[in-house]
Amino acid sequence: MPRNLKPGKASIVDFQIELSLINREITKQTYSNQSDSNTTLIGRWANGPCYDVDVSDNIAYFGNGGYLEIVDISDPANPVELGKIVTPLFIRCVAVSSNYAYVVDGYDGLYIIRNDLSVGIEETDNRRPEQFKLLQNYPNPFNPITVILYQLSQSSFVTLEVYNIVGQLIETLVNERRNAGYYTVHWDTSKVVSGLYLFRIKAGDPSSGSPKGQAGQVFTEVKKCVLIK
Repeated sequence: MPRNLKPGKASIVDFQIELSLINREITKQTYSNQSDSNTTLIGRWANGPCYDVDVSDNIAYFGNGGYLEIVDISDPANPVELGKIVTPLFIRCVAVSSNYAYVVDGYDGLYIIRNDLSVGIEETDNRRPEQFKLLQNYPNPFNPITVILYQLSQSSFVTLEVYNIVGQLIETLVNERRNAGYYTVHWDTSKVVSGLYLFRIKAGDPSSGSPKGQAGQVFTEVKKCVLIK
């Protein structure tokens, strides 16, 4: 007979509470047994979100949003970064053959990247975007981290802010001058509640001219995103 229940005085509520306690103990015991398994965590490479990974000859290729990160894992307990390749927008898939990485950029097609380990330098995409643009975040809906991508066709002072649905400022992600190029921002919402949010970018210098070359104007764009916890 379940503990704490007396004959003739047990209600359905008492039984449900007792059953819940028993299930909790079973679940706790199950996790305890799992911790005694032969699976052991040897090492980690915690450097932002990882959306895809492939491994070749003790080299791991991580798709961390807007760049490909190359890490030496010959010593699993102490991974070492060899370099990173910045792509214009968002890496969705990574495949590796020999020292070539085939990277699918969600908005900009396929990149074929050769990894010269003897050089081991960081590479960036030096192409200049043709226009100012704020792209939709990915993933969306998300929890707890999402990636926001934007591009600048010329050097500008950039402000990237997140607002809730009633217009309250939640967080400022960027507030500085940036050169022309492609940019990736990771928004960590660990301390933010679920809901619909708006992220807005402003880019340009009203005193010296807008992205379109018209003094006093600033590029502005807004996107919606959904946080589900």
